[in-house]
Amino acid sequence: MKYMTSKIENLKDLEFYSDYDALASILLGWSKKKDNEELDLCIKSCTGIAFYVNSLQMDRWGWKKAVSEYRQDKCRAVERARKAEALLDELKKENNKLKKLVNL
Repeated sequence: MKYMTSKIENLKDLEFYSDYDALASILLGWSKKKDNEELDLCIKSCTGIAFYVNSLQMDRWGWKKAVSEYRQDKCRAVERARKAEALLDELKKENNKLKKLVNL
């Protein structure tokens, strides 16, 4: 089972990228018209924010993927344990039948 992001998280991410794209486009347009140190700092800061947010999103994605994999592993282990218990019960019954036949 693949990790799936919730619809709300997707919408929030989409809104962030839309807002960031609008801001970056405006800043880039201004920087082409005028050379300004403060504007260059704004562009650099905006880029830093985008990388930071992307890092947080990747951390969230990785965490959820790991939790999902752990949950799947647990479910597989529980299923194997249930099958082993069922087989053990069946073998115990068969063993008891054989013991009764030997004692005849």
